[in-house]
Amino acid sequence: MSGPCQVLASADGYGIEFHNDVDVPEEGRQFDIALRPAATALLVVTDPAGKPWCGDLILSVRRVVAGAGTSVGTGVKTDAEGRAAYRQILPGEYSLRLIAKGVGEAELHAKIEPGENTLRVQLR
Repeated sequence: MSGPCQVLASADGYGIEFHNDVDVPEEGRQFDIALRPAATALLVVTDPAGKPWCGDLILSVRRVVAGAGTSVGTGVKTDAEGRAAYRQILPGEYSLRLIAKGVGEAELHAKIEPGENTLRVQLR
């Protein structure tokens, strides 16, 4: 196989790297990808009344940079205190959307720094 491909790379303790349109030549498929240390987004979710929300969420994460259109969707579950962690995220600016079916949803813009980042979100 040759031509443009999408590549995803990850390792424990490092962020997930996405590369679109990687040109893979016919004669070889080896290339280097530099992984960067990961950050963690600690979500603290409340229901529309402001109480901690426990349950399943659909989380959509999109990096906000010129030319970046890749969005990652995943399921997360909050605990009794409304907390959930999204790990292996690269530091940077993100648009996040949370959906709790039958309860509400929320969108936020966040700057993720290296290490742990607490993001407080109220469903509406």
